[in-house]
Amino acid sequence: MSYLGELLPGVLGELQAQARKRRYADDPVLWAHEYLGIQLWSKQRQIAESVRDCRYTAVAAGHGVGKSFVAGVIACWWIDTHPLGETETFVATTAPSKDQVDLVWASIRTFHALSDTRFRKGLVDHALPGYITGDNKWKLPDGQTIGQGRKPPDNKSDVAFQGRHATYLLAIGDEAVGLTKGFLNALGVIATGVHNRILLLANPTDPGSAMAQLWPDSEGKGGNPEW
Repeated sequence: MSYLGELLPGVLGELQAQARKRRYADDPVLWAHEYLGIQLWSKQRQIAESVRDCRYTAVAAGHGVGKSFVAGVIACWWIDTHPLGETETFVATTAPSKDQVDLVWASIRTFHALSDTRFRKGLVDHALPGYITGDNKWKLPDGQTIGQGRKPPDNKSDVAFQGRHATYLLAIGDEAVGLTKGFLNALGVIATGVHNRILLLANPTDPGSAMAQLWPDSEGKGGNPEW
């Protein structure tokens, strides 16, 4: 076999991998199904597709319907289908309490480990990159941080992710009904780029919360038309 003939399978494999990555970037539902082996249910599919298509997505849902689960799927899809590097791609997640932050990151850890298992079984051509620390930081092997989960600092909610920017930044607020207006504004400040996304998920238990103000009232008044 010639030298070029020996190179050809590797080149074709890389081209096929790049084509899959482009297809998955356009279809988070397909990514979840083919890469993780997970079938999202209809509302979870709508959430994932809204994050793909819209700068802002706010979701009001009940308990036990898989909000943290789908947030974890979307975070892993985001990291897998965008260029690596903390100035290129970053996932920032928050919630009113550390326990709630940990719920999303428990899902992220599960999917990270699942990707490794599926890679070792030959079901996918790569595992999710890097590793996840005990304090909810997703790092590349060279130490770059590409994801972080943290609760708003007490009395300093507006500076929790201050200075954090990336070309492809995804900001997730879980149980967002408990996040202050200052912190929601802070998420908006870090997610100003054209390729940035904000996802808020909550049980709509407090009509006076900052998140509730994003929706119009029963007469169609108020709200934020961007969400």
